[in-house]
Amino acid sequence: MLDQKDIQLLEKMFEKSQQNIINTVDEKITHSETRILKEVDKKIVASETRILKEVDNKIAASETRILKEVDNKITASETRMQKGFDAKMDERFTNSENMILREMDRMQERMDKRMDDIQRNIDELNQYYRISKMESDKTSVLLQMYSDMQKQIAEIQARIA
Repeated sequence: MLDQKDIQLLEKMFEKSQQNIINTVDEKITHSETRILKEVDKKIVASETRILKEVDNKIAASETRILKEVDNKITASETRMQKGFDAKMDERFTNSENMILREMDRMQERMDKRMDDIQRNIDELNQYYRISKMESDKTSVLLQMYSDMQKQIAEIQARIA
C-alpha cells in the first residue's frame, strides 16, 4: 500500500503533468488561431487585389473599346455628312447612341454581376471568419470544462483520502 508521501508525490506529478498538458494545448490553440487569422487576412487581401485589378482591367478595356468605336462612328458620320446625307446621319447617330447605350447597359449589368460576386466572396470570407471564431470559443469552453472537471476530481480525491 502507498504511504502518504507516495500519494502526495503522485498528486504533485499528476498536477504538474496536467498543467503541462493545459499549457501545451493553450500554446497550440493560440498558434492555430494566429496562423488561421493571418491566412484569412492574406487571402482577403489577395482576393481584393485580384478582383480590383481585374475590374480595373475590364473597365479600361471597355473604355478603350467604347472610345475607339465612338471615334470610328464619328469619323464615318462626318464623312457621310460631308457627302450630303443629313437624314442618314441622323439615323446613324441614333443607332450609334443606342448601341453605346446598350453597351453601357451591358457593361453596367456586367459590373453589377462582378460586384455581386465580390460581395458574395466577402460574405463567404466573413462566414469563414465567424466559424473560426466559434470554434475558438468552443475550444475555450471545453478547456474550462476540463479545468472544472479536474478541480472536481481533485476534490473527490481529497475527500476519499
